[in-house]
Amino acid sequence: MRTSAAGTTASPNVGSHCWPSPAPPPSYQRNIPTTLVLNFFAVPASPRAGQLAKPLPPGSLDNVEVVLGSAGDSCTSTCQKRGSRSCSAAHLPLLNTCDALREHVDCEAGCEADPQGPPGLLPAYVVGSAAKTSRPAMCLTAEGDAEGRERGVTDCGVQDPVSRRLCACV
Repeated sequence: MRTSAAGTTASPNVGSHCWPSPAPPPSYQRNIPTTLVLNFFAVPASPRAGQLAKPLPPGSLDNVEVVLGSAGDSCTSTCQKRGSRSCSAAHLPLLNTCDALREHVDCEAGCEADPQGPPGLLPAYVVGSAAKTSRPAMCLTAEGDAEGRERGVTDCGVQDPVSRRLCACV
């Protein structure tokens, strides 16, 4: 029994859901499974997933400013916002790697080559507020290699409302 400030006495657990010991009384304990089994589908990884990109040839990005554009902006408008700079379509294939994207954004949901990506849009980061079908917080690169053989990766004018493009400004 304990005494309250008003001088009345009460038993320790009456009218309260608190108990003095670290474990709840047996009536509160439940059978909680100790193992959790997850069902998932195996998704084939892209050939470049998890691999580091080949190093760029020395001087390949000299005088090029690599900029992550705002959502909905093309590389043309992103570079114009940087002053009198213009987008260099010739340098965009060199930025088509997860490594290049991760230098400018966190890629919280990961990074992968997107075989279904819109032609000319990639490499890009999908903003976190995008619909789930757009893969929010994901960095995407175009399928192919970093020598310009991707599907339309050299298009400076492409834009998408939920994508932030990685741009080469000269």
